[in-house]
Amino acid sequence: MAKPKAPVWLRESFRDGVEELVCGEGRPEKPYPAANPWCWLAQHDPAERPCAGVLERFHFIRRQDVEAAIWQDLYLAVVEEPLPTGETFRAPFLTGEVWDLMDVVAWDARNGALACEEHHRRYDNHQVGLPRDRLVVPYAALPGRVRVFAFERGLDRLLDRFSTSI
Repeated sequence: MAKPKAPVWLRESFRDGVEELVCGEGRPEKPYPAANPWCWLAQHDPAERPCAGVLERFHFIRRQDVEAAIWQDLYLAVVEEPLPTGETFRAPFLTGEVWDLMDVVAWDARNGALACEEHHRRYDNHQVGLPRDRLVVPYAALPGRVRVFAFERGLDRLLDRFSTSI
């Protein structure tokens, strides 16, 4: 059975949360003349391609990777609750409960920012013919809120995607 799409209210919450976080960080500087100052990913484009398309929200850690990690962590998990008799009731999570938890974590606004369509597609590897055309975000450039999100949710292993110079 395929996982259902996240509820509208959750996607809207992500949208509003990202915009609130980004606006709270202040208006950014343009990294180069053809960049939109609100496109977070433009600063990591070595070819300095012009921003194109509308601004949209993106996930620093791919939503699908977050969902897969949560599924892996919870699919075989067991809930234990004490019974009045002193015994412990053990039951596995139900698939729907796991999906709900996956959605809540995957759509956490701390893991998002704004980017133009051009840079978002390159970041997600949708418009990349050659590896050199990929947008690579170094670990040190990640906003602190993204690292906090990953560590709070036990997803720090997903930060390996981001290059380091250590």
